[in-house]
Amino acid sequence: MGTVIIQAARRRLITPNAIFMCHFGSTDLSGDFLSSQNYSTVDKNNAEKMISIYAEQCCKFGEFFVEKQYSLSKTKQYIKRKMKNGDWYLDAEEAVYYGFVDGIYK
Repeated sequence: MGTVIIQAARRRLITPNAIFMCHFGSTDLSGDFLSSQNYSTVDKNNAEKMISIYAEQCCKFGEFFVEKQYSLSKTKQYIKRKMKNGDWYLDAEEAVYYGFVDGIYK
């Protein structure tokens, strides 16, 4: 959640040696069938919200997305694709380049 929460900040900084990780998280379902299905829907919606939060910032501030003139929709697709096979790790410079943060704290 830390990488989602930082998106709300006015100035998003990362330390030089930090690793920025994007991923879908994990879910553990238990209980009856219907309740599990209901939570599955909630979890899917939460993942979509997370992608939207990331994409809105990256589309505006990420050099990668600005240079390629990616739309919000295309930015979402790119982020989903990067996370499709698991955790997406970025060093501090990559996190700035993609627009997840504004700069590196020195």
